[in-house]
Amino acid sequence: MLLFIVSLGLGKWQIYNPLHAAEDQRSEVWFSGKLIGLTIILGLYSILFIVFGNRPNQWFKADPGNVEWKNVVLIVIMVIIGLGVYLYVERQLAAQGYHR
Repeated sequence: MLLFIVSLGLGKWQIYNPLHAAEDQRSEVWFSGKLIGLTIILGLYSILFIVFGNRPNQWFKADPGNVEWKNVVLIVIMVIIGLGVYLYVERQLAAQGYHR
């Protein structure tokens, strides 16, 4: 549950605040792609913990012999969602005139 709360805080700081600052016509808006990715990974990982209990620890062990299709699928889904959120934030800010 703590991971979920941390991910919500990071999400507000890295996703909501930059978009809201752009709507308020602030001269400078800051966000980090790495922190957006961390937000998504922490959020999805904590949701897996809430839904499935301690099983995600077994799924994501750093053991080359433990690679299964569901591990790969979950990691690919996390990466796709993280990249999608990052691109959404970047394009929304670029549409309002902010550039990296």
